[in-house]
Amino acid sequence: MRKILTFLGTGRYEESTIHIDELEFRERVFPLALIRYYKMQKPDEELSVFFFLTSEARDNKNWVEYTLPSLEAEQVRYEALEIPKDIETLEKTLGLIKEMIGVLSEGDEVVLDVTHCFRDIPLTASVVALYLKEVLDVKITILYGRFDSVKNETHCTDLTFVTQLVEWIYAARVFKEYGYSNELGALADNEIGGFTRLLILARSQNILLRCAFLCSI
Repeated sequence: MRKILTFLGTGRYEESTIHIDELEFRERVFPLALIRYYKMQKPDEELSVFFFLTSEARDNKNWVEYTLPSLEAEQVRYEALEIPKDIETLEKTLGLIKEMIGVLSEGDEVVLDVTHCFRDIPLTASVVALYLKEVLDVKITILYGRFDSVKNETHCTDLTFVTQLVEWIYAARVFKEYGYSNELGALADNEIGGFTRLLILARSQNILLRCAFLCSI
């Protein structure tokens, strides 16, 4: 099942032309365009949307006036979950992770939309995405609607590479510390750039030479 995890704040949201791939939607709230996009692309696919809202956001017109009526009109399955105003402690971060885990199942295709996040939530959500990917074995895509105030357009940007960068860092560290290359090799096989493989090989050879030198002392 595809599940959209998204956030709404209390800021002023302007209606704009939202571009997702080759399609255009006229919306004020970005996740509403995402819903229409996935329903058009895969009409037979099960879709659920989960809105993570603070108590202030739940009472705000962004939710009450701009989002709820459209959800009812689209007849989409949705749920609103309350989260703290600030995610500034480990305890609150774990609380957000718990809320997300509670709505996901193993094998889900997850779209994490951070367009209307507030303050430190986007960074926290990216870390949470990594955790969910490992624990639940779900496929996660991180999307952000980049607003151009001059053209009054919003362009959907894929930020999934952020989690991929962390995976590269982890794999490189495992290889450096323990000589375990499976993780690094799997990531390299998924890359299409030969230059990337060349850099990895050069770096790996350098590490091996250092290890050999240390062992000879």
